[in-house]
Amino acid sequence: IGAILIFSIGLLVGRKHLLKSENELDAVVSREASFLANNLLLVGVAFAVFWGTVFPLISEAVRGTKITVGAPFFNQVTSPLFLALIALTGICPLIAWRKASLENLRRNFLRPLAAGLLTMTVVLALGVRDAYAVIAFSLAGFVFTSIFLEFQRGARARRRITGKGRLESFGDLIARNHRRYGGYIVHIGVITFAVGVAGQAFVQEARFSLNPGDSATLGRYTLTYKERTITTRPNRVAVGAKLAVRSGRKEMGVLRPEKRIYRNSKEPTTEAAIRSTAREDLYVILVGFNGERVNLKVIVNPLIMWLWIAGGVVTIGTFVAVLPDRRKLRLGQVVRRPADKQEVGYARVA
Repeated sequence: IGAILIFSIGLLVGRKHLLKSENELDAVVSREASFLANNLLLVGVAFAVFWGTVFPLISEAVRGTKITVGAPFFNQVTSPLFLALIALTGICPLIAWRKASLENLRRNFLRPLAAGLLTMTVVLALGVRDAYAVIAFSLAGFVFTSIFLEFQRGARARRRITGKGRLESFGDLIARNHRRYGGYIVHIGVITFAVGVAGQAFVQEARFSLNPGDSATLGRYTLTYKERTITTRPNRVAVGAKLAVRSGRKEMGVLRPEKRIYRNSKEPTTEAAIRSTAREDLYVILVGFNGERVNLKVIVNPLIMWLWIAGGVVTIGTFVAVLPDRRKLRLGQVVRRPADKQEVGYARVA
């Protein structure tokens, strides 16, 4: 971290003349100002995480006592900053460059704000009361709508110009503006990730001790303990529990959490049984046995799959953004002749 810090400061000092802007901000309510706010928030998040990471080392060096900084600090400090970043993700595309007029704000913000308020109403109607979760879901609705409208406006304009169909116009739009729309796809991945994180406000967890034939319920799941199982493999022996899972009257299959003992290790390893869906993940962890009774830890973890989906969407958006510009490949670039120092354009022959 120290090496990166020194190197970065050296670059900033050595190239400060390149960082001077040719223009000044014309208005606080403008796309340039929103980008500036976005960068300031990113710096704030980076500093908060950095400070929380190095503070225990600093306290130990100065006072001789190591103060542990846990998850509550990071959640409390960074959560509001991340929510503000998500909001700016939706605001930036909607604000005009240089200076936004009231008409521009009204026209561009009306539908995204309505979508955000509708999402908030639905979330509250479903019984969600965690403030951060309500704000995150509402912002997700706002941002997704603003990005969708950007794609819609761009595709409609391409369709009017080229006369192509909807899908062809959409593909042509991305091909001609891959950096911009690749960035928008990345933004969709970011809000998808935010939705997955917001689901952590509804995690349910419980411990159960069951005899064969007993059942336990957590959330919408009912688990029935069938029997103890012992499985032998060439490299390990596994002791597990066979559990039938039901949601209401619907049978959801069988889960088999295990304790495994490998032949080259004396310590047992725990293998959780997981049932994963787009709605939530069900984790069943075998704690141990007490005679015929099995001790289990059960966790219902909502929206975890959307964290993985978000990673895929961000990867796709990044790939689109870094695609080479077809027009530059066809037309080449402006060059300077060494003889007469005149700028000319040339066409690269394929």
